Parts: sequence; C-alpha cells; structure tokens
Amino acid sequence: MKNPLMEKEKIYGASFKKHFGAPLRCYAGKLCMMGIWDFDIMKFDRYMQTKGCNIEKDGSCASYVREHYGKDAENLIKTLI
Repeated sequence: MKNPLMEKEKIYGASFKKHFGAPLRCYAGKLCMMGIWDFDIMKFDRYMQTKGCNIEKDGSCASYVREHYGKDAENLIKTLI
C-alpha cells in the first residue's frame, strides 16, 4: 500500500516547514493510515490560533495565512486540503 504522508512530505514538506515552522506530518489526518491523504485542517486552524489567528478579527484562517505568510503559503494549504 502506498504511503500518502510520505509522498506529500517529499513534495511539500520543506515548503510547509519553511512557511509554518512545523512538520507537515503533524497535520496528517487519520485517513492516511488507510492510504488516503487527509490534511487535518481543524488541527492546523488550532495551530494558527496559537500563532495569532483570530477568526473574529481576521475573518478566516485562510485570510490570516494570506496576510501573515503570503499567497504561496495560502496556495500550499489549498493544495494540501
């Protein structure tokens, strides 16, 4: 069985770490154990809250990422979702 986490880590891991300072594997969802890529967006949202994201102020996590990390980081998250 293929390992979707290893595949995504190889392609996007360095960029994710550069943008967000955390390993991509920390946000792999439970479906990865069954061979299906799954990005845990709820866990990532909670992480962004520790970095200062406030949904009431920022409007959305995507807006916060775009504003503080740039359009490339926003596109990376969209790709991973």
